[in-house]
Amino acid sequence: MSHDDKAEKKPASILRSRAVRIRTGLSQSKKYELMAKDQFPKPVRLSVRCVGWLEDEIDAWIRARIVERDTEPPKRRRRAREAAE
Repeated sequence: MSHDDKAEKKPASILRSRAVRIRTGLSQSKKYELMAKDQFPKPVRLSVRCVGWLEDEIDAWIRARIVERDTEPPKRRRRAREAAE
């Protein structure tokens, strides 16, 4: 078994809500708002009253935000004087 084969079979890690909040900076309500718009990964049901998110999906979402930021055209900032007029 090669090193790549081992990497592909890495077990999925599940993050609970608090860990997702710490990683993303999103509040609980914002996270669910984005999920309703299909803009954030859906949780995995762990038990009747417990859900978690796949770590790989959260990491991919964070990376996508970085790519989005880096490919977005720069916004023109208004000078303070122009804003006051």
